[in-house]
Amino acid sequence: MKRPAAVTYTAGRASSPAFTTSNIYASVQPLRAEEMALLPEARRQTAAYLIFTDTEIRAAKEGVGQQADRIVLNGDDFEIFSVERWRNNVISHYKATAVKIQ
Repeated sequence: MKRPAAVTYTAGRASSPAFTTSNIYASVQPLRAEEMALLPEARRQTAAYLIFTDTEIRAAKEGVGQQADRIVLNGDDFEIFSVERWRNNVISHYKATAVKIQ
C-alpha cells in the first residue's frame, strides 16, 4: 500500500506528495458487472477490484485535503475510490474499491 504524505505548498502551489509504502494482507476480488456500473462513467473502462483487509485504507476526501491511498496489484497502481468500514463483533475489516490509475 502507498499512503500519500501531507501536501506541501510552495509559492501557493501544491507539490506532488511523497508516498510511504507498507505491505498489507488483503483479499482481492474483481468487481462484478453490476458493481462496475456504479462507478463514475470515466472509471468504468478500467480494471477495478474489491479489497478486504483489516488494515485501515483511506479514500480521498474533498475539502479536507486527504488524498487516496494506492495499492499495487501485479505491478499496476490502483487508487482507492471508496471505503466502507465494518466494525462488528465477528470480523472487523475495511471493504474498499480500487480502480486502476490510467
